[in-house]
Amino acid sequence: MNGDDADDVLAAHEETGIALAEVIESLQQGLTRIQRIREERLSGDPYLDILSRGEGQLLVRTLTENLQSLQRHGHRLRRAEARALRAEGASTARIAELFGVSRQRVLVLLGSEHDQPES
Repeated sequence: MNGDDADDVLAAHEETGIALAEVIESLQQGLTRIQRIREERLSGDPYLDILSRGEGQLLVRTLTENLQSLQRHGHRLRRAEARALRAEGASTARIAELFGVSRQRVLVLLGSEHDQPES
């Protein structure tokens, strides 16, 4: 493996670690928000009032943003790792086996830097 491939994998791991820490913090705040909503609802408050109070963003929005972040970082990490494995001589079939995806998906990961993450 050449140094560029290794550095790209390490950079992707670093960025993914930062994103994971941010998602964990966001989800912890979400758990607190869930408890508050539960308490307010059980005390008789209507959902419109509860959700309109502006105490942070809606949970569905938080979840969507977290999923998008994980998808973006996961795609970059998979692409970097696939390219590093290929540079080490791993076959498309072996990379597919390691990643639990099809050989066709690996070929996409090995393709252009401008590939978009799968939806």
